[in-house]
Amino acid sequence: MFGHNASKRVRVGVHCTFVEPAAETLADTSGTVAEVWPRFRSGDYLVTLEYAQPVKRGKELIRHIEAFVSELRCGSPEPYS
Repeated sequence: MFGHNASKRVRVGVHCTFVEPAAETLADTSGTVAEVWPRFRSGDYLVTLEYAQPVKRGKELIRHIEAFVSELRCGSPEPYS
């Protein structure tokens, strides 16, 4: 169900990273899906990624970013502790 070529529907709690070249500066940094927005006419979903620690992007530090699922590679949710 996950991966940039798999189903484009993800859920809150799933960990995702950007695929290059969508956002080279964030490609190695995993974020957690915090919100899934309604599907666009294109069939793609917009999600809000949340980072555990601030991430430098250009001259800014960010904790959240919106992205289309097609720009992401997603894995499984964090195991329960």
